[in-house]
Amino acid sequence: MNKKLFFNMVFFIVGTFMVVLMATIVALNFARDARIFQKAVVTATVEDTSKPAEEGGPDDFKTVQYKRAEEPAQAKTDTKNEEGTSPKPEKIKVEVINYTNVKNLAEEVRATLEASGYSVSAGNKKTNSPQSTLIVERNDKKAGEGIQKILKAGKVVKWADPNSKYDVTVIIGDDFKP
Repeated sequence: MNKKLFFNMVFFIVGTFMVVLMATIVALNFARDARIFQKAVVTATVEDTSKPAEEGGPDDFKTVQYKRAEEPAQAKTDTKNEEGTSPKPEKIKVEVINYTNVKNLAEEVRATLEASGYSVSAGNKKTNSPQSTLIVERNDKKAGEGIQKILKAGKVVKWADPNSKYDVTVIIGDDFKP
């Protein structure tokens, strides 16, 4: 067998293998991300939720409230409230605040929680100091552990705020891995 024929055969075999490998990778990624075609249409409204700094709140923070055009699927959680029943995600209001420099991270978390049935607002807060991911329960609905299981991140803490319109606040910190 001459050298030219040998190299042509090797080139053909390696090239074919590479094309099949790339096609497989594209197909797997498309199948994994095919859920993007199933997203419902949402509407957004901007709300000013700023509190003066002396009240312990951010002084320049606005949240965006997203509402689905159709009912979201109900998520399954193992958390129980005081009556011993699981809280229904569609009745839990969640606030997501991105304290990282990663753009659109709050939106990704919002989409993940909305897909599980939660009512979610998302926003960003600029900070130069590192922040840990926290899931703050604002009342006695005890939904923090269910959200922690969905996000697979964060420490659940109780920080009661009877004036808060949210049941849970998710603070996305530098340790969050999407």
